[in-house]
Amino acid sequence: MAALTKMDYSTEYAEFSIDSAEEIALLPTTTTAGTGVLANVDKVKAGSAAYTTDGNLDVYILDGSDVWNKVE
Repeated sequence: MAALTKMDYSTEYAEFSIDSAEEIALLPTTTTAGTGVLANVDKVKAGSAAYTTDGNLDVYILDGSDVWNKVE
């Protein structure tokens, strides 16, 4: 399950730990709260980051179109 690991409420920047790419859909976007299970975070600014914890560091960044994109 995706987990919020850091939140800066002054900028709405957040970092999340995720266990699989499928959990990207569970992460909040700038307009919706996803599933609403992530510490009641309902808005996250573009530029926020998510990363996997499966041994490989995969980083996803939220863009201005509310899409989480994997950083290659």
